[in-house]
Amino acid sequence: MVSFLALPTREDIQFGRYRSLTADEIRAVPRFDTLLRAIERRTGGTRLASRQDIRPADFKAELPNVFIWDLIRDQTGRVVDARARLTGTEMSHFYGEITGQRWSDYIAPEVAERAITSCRKVSETKQVFAYLVHGITKKQFFVNLYVLYVPLSPDGTTVDQVFGAIALAHGETEPPPA
Repeated sequence: MVSFLALPTREDIQFGRYRSLTADEIRAVPRFDTLLRAIERRTGGTRLASRQDIRPADFKAELPNVFIWDLIRDQTGRVVDARARLTGTEMSHFYGEITGQRWSDYIAPEVAERAITSCRKVSETKQVFAYLVHGITKKQFFVNLYVLYVPLSPDGTTVDQVFGAIALAHGETEPPPA
């Protein structure tokens, strides 16, 4: 049985293996399913979500774990960075206070690159994306960090923000191989 817990800090975990999640695996994470259902109620599941579709009242219990990032593009339109517009309290506890900061300035370059690459993927595909990364805490507990990315578009075409959430599962045994 996997349990979800309040997040330790990012520095308390050494991360390793990383993999994308399938649509079914994304829906199997209760927090992600709750958020996606709330967005689908607003969009009818027929269009890209916009910032106006993100209604905190629809997912109050999830607010500490959510984020909204503004995408930063180069002259060609390629996503090259993201700025944290909003980070929930658990997100801030885990990553440190990053609101207003660019991911390229984050203290762990591998984490920043994974976040920027994920934002780029969401921008290009205009589809929900999530990944799982395995890790181990300093106290030798194995953890799985799940991260969800949802494209946000002001005009139904261009993705200019990403909405998402994190969830951390832990156990005393190593997570199953990817």
